[in-house]
Amino acid sequence: MVFTNATARDAAVTSPAEGMICYLKDVDQVQSYNGASWASVTSVLTGDVLTEDSTNDRVGINEASPGAALHVEAKAASSDQMVRIYSLTGSEHDADLSFALDNGTGETFTIGIDDSDSDKFKISDNATLGTNDRLVIDSAGAVTIAGGVTAAVTGNVTGNVTGNVTGNVTGDVTGDVTGDVTGDLTGDVTGDLTGNVTGNVTGNVSGSAGSATGNAATATALETARTIGGTSFDGTAAIVPGTITVADTTDTTCSVALFESATGDLAPKTDGGATYNAGTGTLTATAFAGPLTGNVTGNASGTAATVTGATQSNITAVGTLTSLGVTGAVDMGTDGSGVDVTFHSDTAGDYAMWDSSEEKLILEGTNAATVLDVTDGNVSIGDGTLAVSGTLTVGSDGSGADVTFHSATASDNFLWDASDEKLVITGTDGQNALEVADGDVSITDALTVTGTTTTYLNVITDSTTTRTPGLTDASAYILCTHGTGMTVTLPQDSDVAFPVGTQIIFERNGAGTLTFAAGAGATVNSKGATLTCADRYTTVAAVKIVADTWTIFGNIG
Repeated sequence: MVFTNATARDAAVTSPAEGMICYLKDVDQVQSYNGASWASVTSVLTGDVLTEDSTNDRVGINEASPGAALHVEAKAASSDQMVRIYSLTGSEHDADLSFALDNGTGETFTIGIDDSDSDKFKISDNATLGTNDRLVIDSAGAVTIAGGVTAAVTGNVTGNVTGNVTGNVTGDVTGDVTGDVTGDLTGDVTGDLTGNVTGNVTGNVSGSAGSATGNAATATALETARTIGGTSFDGTAAIVPGTITVADTTDTTCSVALFESATGDLAPKTDGGATYNAGTGTLTATAFAGPLTGNVTGNASGTAATVTGATQSNITAVGTLTSLGVTGAVDMGTDGSGVDVTFHSDTAGDYAMWDSSEEKLILEGTNAATVLDVTDGNVSIGDGTLAVSGTLTVGSDGSGADVTFHSATASDNFLWDASDEKLVITGTDGQNALEVADGDVSITDALTVTGTTTTYLNVITDSTTTRTPGLTDASAYILCTHGTGMTVTLPQDSDVAFPVGTQIIFERNGAGTLTFAAGAGATVNSKGATLTCADRYTTVAAVKIVADTWTIFGNIG
């Protein structure tokens, strides 16, 4: 026991027992109670009660030459305990003793009485009782061992055993056994046995058995014979029942009973290829031979001798026909309820199909090959639109044909004249006959206009301080509106590929100076090498004259 000082000790230990030892922190002293008062241990040493062997770091109690770190020896014959460990009344402290390796950092076991758990005696794999308890004995003597018992147990076991017993059990077992028993069990078992028994059972077993594997040593016949199919069976020999009692069934997955001969004592057999559905009355087999009267659901293969009945309205498939001759009309589906019809070709993926739901004929052929060849007669489209997603070729190279597209106005049309090799558009005076909504029109040879042409400039407003023209600026009129000025950089071909002859007009619309500069790899020519627009609201035009070279002209100054 350790106390701050003697006052604290006397307040805590009001009735000390002779031989009690304590340590006082304030005087750094170990004291012992001699029955009348507390005295320093140094005064006790001379009385041969406590011996200190400072040479070997040993202490002896009633032993002048201690042989261990702590050596306790009875001084005379007595019924007193050698060592007593107890806690004070009301201290709520365990009476325990700990064993530890490596200065407390290694494995630690503690033995003692757990004050917090009904004063049970415990051995714990921890420095504190109640944590990792390995052995527990309560005040009634019940023993709990964690982790099981690996050793021979001699004597009676009264109580429940939870877990597997590996080894021999000699004696009676009263109570339920839950778990596997591996080994010999000699004695009576009174109670339920739940688990596996590996080994021989000698004696009677009463009650219900689960699954028993193995043979009884003396069992050669049934105790009471049973009649099976009109034949008595006691287990001593195999039998073949003479009669079989059957009952009507509603099972939808029945097997059909089969016999390998028409007569004789035969055991019934089944075959997975023949089944019966009692719910629908359907017999299913992989094949059938012989006359058949009634409906057939499923595939029929082979040659039919005679098919009686007129129109077969419920034939949904006929399989593969080598040839089919039809002398009358063929109706596919009914009016208002059609079906798809596909004609396959010798080339995979090529076919002609009537799609009834889409109400159209689909011809899927090979690219560059003729998929529809009308050798005589006309093709008339009375209603709807002819859509061509691929190439439409009229005539052949060197032997063309005229193609005319009529309009809603009489005499107005669009004609490709094959003999004159020209496209003729005849429209209405004052209206557009040709409009290019997007994209360019390229004319390699000359363009002759006998009427009037109207050209509009694309006006672009730019309020920034710098601009490098893009392809969309070609033939544009650009208003430079910035108040402090703008610099226009004319690019080389590798940056912006303007065609030679491109013209762009720039107006100095803002108060700031309009300046031109040559981009990397480009050249800009001007009068007197001047690169600025002289006055506000005047213009300078830039024209690309050759590759990577521009000329500017206008109000330069």
